[in-house]
Amino acid sequence: MKKTYEKGKISVIIPCFNQGEYIDEAVDSILNQTYQNFEIIIINDGSTDKFTNDLLKDYTKPKTKVYTTKNQGLASARNYGYLLSKGEFIQFLDADDFLDPLKFEKQIKEFEKDNSLGISYTNYKCYYEETNILSEPKMQDLLGDNAYEDFLYKWQRGISIPIHCALFKRNVFGESEPFISGFKAIEDWIMWITIAKGKNKFKYLNKEYAIYRIHPENMTKNKDFMIYWVARAISYIADYLVDQKDLDKFNIEQEKYLRNLINSFYLSPLKELMRKRKK
Repeated sequence: MKKTYEKGKISVIIPCFNQGEYIDEAVDSILNQTYQNFEIIIINDGSTDKFTNDLLKDYTKPKTKVYTTKNQGLASARNYGYLLSKGEFIQFLDADDFLDPLKFEKQIKEFEKDNSLGISYTNYKCYYEETNILSEPKMQDLLGDNAYEDFLYKWQRGISIPIHCALFKRNVFGESEPFISGFKAIEDWIMWITIAKGKNKFKYLNKEYAIYRIHPENMTKNKDFMIYWVARAISYIADYLVDQKDLDKFNIEQEKYLRNLINSFYLSPLKELMRKRKK
């Protein structure tokens, strides 16, 4: 029997691995929304930190449920939360990020105005934890008429959408889980390409309703880790999401992307260090 979901309800899925120090701020940013038809699902993804586990063991925030799993990684934790969710709309939120109080209200209005809309995405700001500074709006390029091509060839090359900028209508994921289980990073790139290939409609809302926290433990600061998972994602996308006739173009463009990443991560800093030593 086909499962039914609660119309108008937003299911907020928050994976958490050793991030107990941030979780209250993330949850409170949901509880303070002006649109109140939501549920909050926290997935304690096998945390090893005593503070996180003690906090989440008896977590009593309103409209919030905590589920504990063995450590599976971000993609699998999000998928598990998705399977538990009951809402017509899906909001993914990492435990160290947070939202503006108006986000849900403004985005739900976009869906009410256009029943064909699949994904509403907003601008965002960065919060620099070490200096307590909030950045200017960070969105660079916007999606054009062909979101699939944009995600294939412009992702992290102009197009960059933190996942909590988006509010998804559940049906954009079809019968599949949103993410490829087992991916430890770059899982969102694959997700974006998949839903864009499905001809789902995107609409941009030019307000900074998502806040992306920058702190020393950000996963994206581990360069070796990121290069490995970018390469894994490129391989997956080539195998499953790119038409045979487009493979040559895809391979050429992604080789450039990897070369530029390696240059910016390793070669440019090395050249700068050598230049300083020569002085």
